[in-house]
Amino acid sequence: MLEAVMINTVDVVHDAIEGEVVVVNLKNGHYYSMTDSAAAIWGGLVDGLDVPGLVAHLQTCYEGDAETMRAAVVEFMSVLMGEGLVVSGGPSTDAPPPRAPSSAAPARRGFQVPTLAKHIDMEGLLILDPVHDVSADGWPQAKV
Repeated sequence: MLEAVMINTVDVVHDAIEGEVVVVNLKNGHYYSMTDSAAAIWGGLVDGLDVPGLVAHLQTCYEGDAETMRAAVVEFMSVLMGEGLVVSGGPSTDAPPPRAPSSAAPARRGFQVPTLAKHIDMEGLLILDPVHDVSADGWPQAKV
């Protein structure tokens, strides 16, 4: 069972914009959108929370049964892992300790199962992006 996952910082970039989280997997060119409980879960991952911490965070934002939330979080982690957005394990020992969740808790509302919207329409452009060709020498450097 997944208890600790972390964002795949090697292949993934992300940003939160007005309650929506946009995530790009630079390895495969797919981008994703998360809102509501999915955005809250991603925010918890950014803050370094493990599965029990994510469930506790959700309980501050949503009304609902803790076991239902836990099952939804575990399932959502499996989806995120399948897309290569997270990897198993926790923060490295060199990482700072997890901080308190950064988002202010909105008024509690009914819990909805988190969903991940996947978009592949820019896959070719994102994979062709020259940032993938950057080496320690910088870009642009002609390949020999």
